[in-house]
Amino acid sequence: MADVNIEVAHMRAGELFGDEQLQGIAIYKQVIKELKQAKKSFVTCALIDDKTKKKFNEKVFIANLKKQKVKLDFIGYESALGKKPSTLWTFARLGEQEPAITKFSKKLFAAKEIITILPEKYSMEERGVLIAVKKAYPKREKDMSYEFFEE
Repeated sequence: MADVNIEVAHMRAGELFGDEQLQGIAIYKQVIKELKQAKKSFVTCALIDDKTKKKFNEKVFIANLKKQKVKLDFIGYESALGKKPSTLWTFARLGEQEPAITKFSKKLFAAKEIITILPEKYSMEERGVLIAVKKAYPKREKDMSYEFFEE
């Protein structure tokens, strides 16, 4: 199990890879630099909002990440996660639930801690996730951190 599971480059199906993802990647690069200095292991994942039924090209997304020197280990799709995808995704990243993911590495998905890098517009939804974690797994709340950024 890795020390940290980092979520970066959240995308909505049908949208283009752009400034929002690039801002998150800039923060991600700083985070992994700090993790490497602390000698902590990590896995990298992205959650795709595909509930809109618009097309999502996984190969193009991964190619865009590679151009930014981001090696993705896992992708999750909201449509595969049920009614509360962000909450279930977080539970899985913490190792409290089986993940519905696409794997690109042999690493384990769950980690001791999670870091979520998202635009500020998702902060209210993530507060709901934090409340759900607090109720279901009270000892795990301390294992979660967020890096929100303005778009």
